[in-house]
Amino acid sequence: MFEVYVLKEGVKLPLEGNYYVVTEKGIFLHKETGLIEALVKVEGIPFLEKLEPKASMDLPKIPRDITIKSLLFFRQIQKKHKTEAILLLHYSKKNGFKVHCPSQEASSARVDYNSSERFKDYQLVGTIHSHNNFQAFHSSGDEDDEKYFDGIHLVFGNLNEPYPSIESSIVVNNNRFPQDPEFLMEGIKKVDKDLLAEIHQKKSLGKKFLAKLLNLPDEEIPYRIVFSKGEDFRNFPVPRNWAKKVTVYNWIEKQKRRLKNGKNKSDRNRGRGLPPIRGPGQIS
Repeated sequence: MFEVYVLKEGVKLPLEGNYYVVTEKGIFLHKETGLIEALVKVEGIPFLEKLEPKASMDLPKIPRDITIKSLLFFRQIQKKHKTEAILLLHYSKKNGFKVHCPSQEASSARVDYNSSERFKDYQLVGTIHSHNNFQAFHSSGDEDDEKYFDGIHLVFGNLNEPYPSIESSIVVNNNRFPQDPEFLMEGIKKVDKDLLAEIHQKKSLGKKFLAKLLNLPDEEIPYRIVFSKGEDFRNFPVPRNWAKKVTVYNWIEKQKRRLKNGKNKSDRNRGRGLPPIRGPGQIS
């Protein structure tokens, strides 16, 4: 069996022989065949035990009032601007969850936001953003933005429909772990397919569409809000200042500013205010 060395300060590697080296840039194999001596990068060390990545959160479920207010806010913005929007989740062990609407500039397929504001005794633990009228999913832009933003990340989609689609993940160090939204949020439940069919029949959308609807994979089935007796959406007012923090993304003005600043490349993937270990302020 080959020896395994962890390369750190003070460790001296043998000058000859076959062995593995674990380094900052991955795992290497030092190999001698009698004719060839080489140090090559390898995918793993075959005689070691396998270990699967995993993640869990030591957090309670996101409260129902945050779930409902988030949905109502996203629908307001979809109706007013036809754009995406984002909310930031903060958590305190003493006080629970706090949802914050940052200043943001949004279009139908992206949102830039200011993620620098913090609150005493709270830690930033995630995001909830919308996908306008599109299916909820984490796009390549979302994945790029969230890869170093450890925490919970949720997406609401199909905001023009009676029931939204929702997708959720835990992200740690560029590793994504899909989660059941009902495991992370209070106040939601998957819609029964028969109810979906009944709703869309009333819209006269045709047999082909209904067949497609009834064959939706589980991850695309939308969710309904679960109210207590006597409740409705009026019991969950959205803070008035949230909508004021959303401005429509103006591509022409962005280009003018970019050219004025002498920038030749898109600003799409620039960092936006969080410390280096956290994600930037852009979602798409």
